[in-house]
Amino acid sequence: MGAGRSGKKGVWMAIVFEGLVSTLGPDGTRHLAPMGPRFANGEGDAFFELAPFQGSSTLANLLSHPWGVFHITDQVFFFVKSLLDQPQVDWLPADVIQGWIIGGACRTLEFQVIASDLSAQRSRLTCQVVNRKHLREMGAFNRARHAIIEGAILYSRRHLLNPVDLADQFARLVPLVEKTGGEDEKTAFELLRNVLGLGKNDQAVDRS
Repeated sequence: MGAGRSGKKGVWMAIVFEGLVSTLGPDGTRHLAPMGPRFANGEGDAFFELAPFQGSSTLANLLSHPWGVFHITDQVFFFVKSLLDQPQVDWLPADVIQGWIIGGACRTLEFQVIASDLSAQRSRLTCQVVNRKHLREMGAFNRARHAIIEGAILYSRRHLLNPVDLADQFARLVPLVEKTGGEDEKTAFELLRNVLGLGKNDQAVDRS
C-alpha cells in the first residue's frame, strides 16, 4: 500500500478523493476550498482525514468552528471558482450542521472535526461524518476535467513551488484540455491560468 496516514484509532487513511470543503469563518463568512480528504476504505467511511496547510483559511475556520461540508461534484468549474476571493456559487443551508452546501454538488458529507494534530506544516484533522446526502447522479469525467482539478491543486501548493516549476507543471496540462475539453472546460482552464498569473506562452521546461 502507498503512503498513507493513521487516522481514528490507527485506521490507515489511504484513499484520497478530490472535492471541495466549505467552512465558516469566525464572522460567519463562507469559505470554499478544493481539498482531498483521506479515507481508509472509501467514501462510505464514518471518519476521514483533512490535511490543510498551516496558515490556510480552511484550517483557521475549522479550529474556530469545527464543522464543514465535503462536496463531491463533476462540475470542475467549482474547483476554479473556489480559488477566487468571492466564488459565485449558489449556497444552500446544510441539513444537520451550521454550514453550507454548494448547489450543483452530487454528494455531500457534513462533518465535525473531532481531533487535530498541528505539529507539521500540513495539519491533520480527524473528521467524523454526521450526515450524508445524495443530490444527483455523477457525470462522466474526461482528461480535461482531471487536468483542471490538478491545476487547482497546483494553486493550493504554489507557495511550495518556484515560478519555473509552477509554469512547467501547468503547461503539461494544456494538451489534455485542448484535446479532450469542451467549451466549459476550456473556459475554466483559462480562468485558472489567469488566477495563477500565467500567460499563454508559458511553456514546459525541457528537463531531458
